[in-house]
Amino acid sequence: MKDQRRECPDCYQPLGVMVWAFLVLFSLPALSAPICERAIDLDWGNTSTPRPKLAVETCQIVHKSAQAYDVDPTLAVAVASIESDFRPWAVSHAGAVGAMQVKPQYYCPKRFGFRICVNRRELIDAGVRHLGELLDEYETGHALSAYNAGRRGARMGRGEGYRDAVGRRLAQLL
Repeated sequence: MKDQRRECPDCYQPLGVMVWAFLVLFSLPALSAPICERAIDLDWGNTSTPRPKLAVETCQIVHKSAQAYDVDPTLAVAVASIESDFRPWAVSHAGAVGAMQVKPQYYCPKRFGFRICVNRRELIDAGVRHLGELLDEYETGHALSAYNAGRRGARMGRGEGYRDAVGRRLAQLL
């Protein structure tokens, strides 16, 4: 086996990449972020209450996505907590869907001529990526208002209550 590796050093690289990708995408519950446990406790009751597995998994996805897009994970978790209590099936009256409450027609990948997110991971990635773009454009408070009310709405002063709610949740998480 060692001789084969010397002859073809790149032959075994895909297996290592696949293992790494598997670990990144499908982390074990033991690798759970402590911030997720605190956030779930705030949304779903104290630690004696059993936490829904789906909410824990959703929070972990938000945390990993935030790390991947260079967004503060605590901020992204706070936004998902306020938006949906980590319910990936949440739908708003305005048509925003998922844990991060994203409007798919604007932020999801384009497939077959339409913008469609096919699973909760894509919805979360779209929301965290959008939050990161807003944080690059504006200071944090204005970016949160724009995430909630849109860029034009934030310029008109909307989204301040949302910004305050996320700030309170951040204070509870830290």
